[in-house]
Parts: sequence; structure tokens; C-alpha cells
Amino acid sequence: MKGNIDPNKKIVDEKVIVEISQDKMLGVVSFLPPENGGKEVTLDQLKRSIADAKVVSGINQDLLENLIKERKYNFKYPIAQGRPAIDGEDGTLELFFDIKSNEESVLRPKENEDGSVDFKNLDLIQTVSKDQKLAQITPPTMGESGENILGREIKPNRGRPKRLPRGKNVYLSDDELTLYSSIEGQLTYNYDRITIDETYVVDGNAGVATGNIDFVGNVLVRGNVEPGFIVKAGGNVEVQGFVGEATIIAGNDILLRHGIQGKNTGKLMAQGDIVAKFIQNSIVKTEGSLYTEAIMHSQVEVGDSVIVEVNKGLIVGGTVQATNLISAKIIGSPMNTTTNIKICRGLTLQEEYNTAQKDLVKKRKQLSQVDKNITFVHEKLAKGEKLPKARLESIKTMLQLQKQLRAEISETQKKFDTLSASLSDFRTGIIQVSDIMYPGTRITMGSSVRHIRDEVKYARMHIVDNDIKTDSFS
Repeated sequence: MKGNIDPNKKIVDEKVIVEISQDKMLGVVSFLPPENGGKEVTLDQLKRSIADAKVVSGINQDLLENLIKERKYNFKYPIAQGRPAIDGEDGTLELFFDIKSNEESVLRPKENEDGSVDFKNLDLIQTVSKDQKLAQITPPTMGESGENILGREIKPNRGRPKRLPRGKNVYLSDDELTLYSSIEGQLTYNYDRITIDETYVVDGNAGVATGNIDFVGNVLVRGNVEPGFIVKAGGNVEVQGFVGEATIIAGNDILLRHGIQGKNTGKLMAQGDIVAKFIQNSIVKTEGSLYTEAIMHSQVEVGDSVIVEVNKGLIVGGTVQATNLISAKIIGSPMNTTTNIKICRGLTLQEEYNTAQKDLVKKRKQLSQVDKNITFVHEKLAKGEKLPKARLESIKTMLQLQKQLRAEISETQKKFDTLSASLSDFRTGIIQVSDIMYPGTRITMGSSVRHIRDEVKYARMHIVDNDIKTDSFS
């Protein structure tokens, strides 16, 4: 600004004032006008003023050039802006099972389509399979550093990590980011730990309070099993109270500390052994053996043996069937109660035999076709013929399938041979009574039948030349 120059006044050049914010993220300049013909600031002088203030980063060079051309006085121009740090993102946790809220987890029976209420199927147990994916975390990020206008680094806040809720019977992946179940069982989650239990414990009765129980592991009922309800387990079932007109199904053993009064509808079904204080008016099927003090008016089918030798040791009424041995103190009653005792092939055993036989035929046909396909490819290659790429790639899959089928056939053959031997040995079965067998008892061993018309004491019965022979038993 030239203007008129007063020789009596001091010449004052234009000034640049640089100000820096307290957080060192913003720099501004303002100008004081020249006086009495003083010089205006050049671009170099402006830049030098900024450098003298130690501002080195985030400078708007275009704005500086424009300010030299045109500017206002007593006005602050933002000429430098710091780059803030970007904080890291927190890690995340993803769960791969249903989480029930407090309200949802309250016992709430379902309403059927007809408007009635289902108190039995309450779905209170959450089960998982072995190696099932339960939870996964994503790691936190580090974030990005920033820089203030003085050129100093601004460090970001790192994201907060999430922790996998690791409890009992779970395991981590190699990268420790994923959680899996190490067993089949009941999943419990309390927002801090995921735990898998092999045994589902009912502290009271299994019934209205629990609904039907269907669990992959073991089930322990400390109370009774109420009439009309079902307890099903992939493993063992133990009931410390009484069982009424209920159904108990076990993939392994059943233990009733007391007994079952089934009123002709109660059922015990197991793939292992059954031990019960008594069996009354019930239906019992097991692939293993049955051990009890008394069987009364029940339908019993056992894959191995029925042992009724403790305390009363009584079998009376109904039908008791086994493959190998039926042993009791007393069979029948002085009232000539009709009591059927059978040594014969178990229905379950026969069904498994038929299934194994069908599986062998099916798998052998599959293997035969795979062998033909592999031979065809080998023959073509041996002749030097070119085959489509897809056909060549399929040979690896066919070889894997061939190996798998051979292994499956071997295992199925072993099972078939075992079942075949078991079915052919039913004639070696024995019925024995260590006290008395009453008239009214009907003995069936294979295709041979005998009606007991007189009391039989201390006897063992077995098959000789397709006839039931009785020997003394002491």
C-alpha cells in the first residue's frame, strides 16, 4: 500500500502474525497493514514466518499464494490443518447359537395350532455336536497415526480386544480366533463362559417343569419321571425316583434306582443294559441285558440276557424274551398266571442283520462301478489316448471314493459276520429257575414250545435235537 508518505512518521512494513491452536492441529495467519508507505509481505516472507513458527505440516500452499494476491486485515486465515489419528476398531465376538433373553428363557409353553397349550415340548435344552463352531472373534485394529501441524506424530488408540468365552469341553482353533465344542452335549452360556456338559441334570422331576427331554449326552433325573412325558438321551439315563406311564429312551444304558409302574403304556428302550428295581405293566426293549428284582405283567424283549435273581427274583405274567439267557428264582405264580418265556432271535438283531446285508450289497455295487471307471481311464492312458481334462481330474475323486468304499465294506462285513453269528447261536440259549416254575408258564426256545403243567424246581432248560430238555439246576 503505497499512499502518501509522511516524512514525520515512521515507516512500518506489513506484518504476518502466525497463531497455533492449543492442540497444535490448526494454524492461522493474520496480517497487520503497512503504515506510511511500508512494504507488503511477499510469498517468501509469508512462508518464512510460518516456518519460524515451526509449522511444517498440513500447509495449504494454494491459499498462501492467494493471500499474497488478496487478503483482508484483522482476519484470520487457516493455513495449516493437522491430520488426526484414526483410532483402531474394537474386536468383535460372533456367536453361532441362539441366545435367549431373560424373558425368552422363562418357562413358556407353546401354543398349538388348535389353541391348546403344549406343556411337554418346551425346548429348554440347547445341544451341540462335537466339533461344532460356537463362537468367533475378529482381532482389534491398530488404527492409523496422525500428525499435528508441527510435524509430530499423533498415536492412535488401539481397538479393544474381545475375549472368547471359553469354558469346559471346548477348544480353540490354531489361530485362537474360533471356539469349537470338543464333545456332544448341553450348551450353557452366561456371557462369560461357554460350557458343554455331557450330562443334563434335572434336580427335581422330569415332567411339567422340564417338558420332554431330548439330549445328545447323558441324562440324570434326581426326582421322578411324571406320567405322559418322554426322557430321551444319546447316552445313559439315570432316574433316582420312580417312573410312571412315561417313556425312557437311551442310546446306551438305563438305570432306575427304583422301578417303573407303566400301567401298560410305560416304556423303557435302550441300546445298552437296563437295571431297575422292578418292572411292572411296562414295555421293555433293549439290545443289551436286563437286571431287575421282579418283572410283572410286562412285555420284555432283550438282545442278550434277563437276570432276575435278587430278592424276589420273580417273573410273572406277560412275555419275557431274550436271545441267550433268562434266569430267575420264580417264574409264574401259584394262580397259574399265563407267563411267556422265550429264547429266540431278537427283532432288533434281525433288523440290524437285514440292514447290514443290504448295505453290503449296495456298497459292493458302488465299488464295482468305481473300479470299472478307474480301469477305463487307466486303459485309455496306457494306450496313449488323450482324455478330457475333466475326466482326468475326476480320477483323483474316484480313487478317494474307492478307498472309502473299501473301508466301509470291511467294517460292514465285520458287523454282518458278528450279527450272523449271534443269530445262529440262539439255539445255545438257556432258561433257568433257581426256585420254582409254576404251571401256566409257556416256554418257547426257537421253534420248540413247552407248556408247563406241573411245578418245575431247580431246573435248567436248553435245546437238544430241536427239543427242550430240562436238567437239574443247583
